[in-house]
Amino acid sequence: MLGGLDGLGIDGVVAGLADTAMRCGRLDLVAAAGWLQEHQPPSAPEVICHGDLHPFNLLVAAGGAVTVLDWSAGLLAPAAYDVAFTGLVLGRAAGGGSVDAAPGGARGRPVPRSTLPLGVRPAVTC
Repeated sequence: MLGGLDGLGIDGVVAGLADTAMRCGRLDLVAAAGWLQEHQPPSAPEVICHGDLHPFNLLVAAGGAVTVLDWSAGLLAPAAYDVAFTGLVLGRAAGGGSVDAAPGGARGRPVPRSTLPLGVRPAVTC
C-alpha cells in the first residue's frame, strides 16, 4: 500500500479524488481510483514532493539559483510523483494543451518582481 501520513500520501490523494468523483456522480473516475489502489507500483520511500512542479512555479536567478514556489499541493509520495506530474504537464503543453502566458510576456527572460502577485514568497531555494 502506498502509505501516507494522515492522508498526505498517495493513498490520501487517490481517496480524495475518489470521494470528489463520487460526489460528482463520476462512477468511471471512482472505478479508476479503485483500479489505482489495486494496481500500485512497487513501494518506494516517500519524500516531500511539490505536487505541482512546472516551469511557472520556478524562479531562476541570474546566477542560476532556483527557487521553487507554491507548495500548496505538497505531499508525501515517492519521488517519481513529481517527475510523472511534471512530465504530464509538459507533455500536454508540447501536445497542444493550453499553458498560461508568463507574467508580463517574460517567457525565457527574468521576471520583474513588480509583475509577481503579492504574497509570492520563496519556499525553498536550492
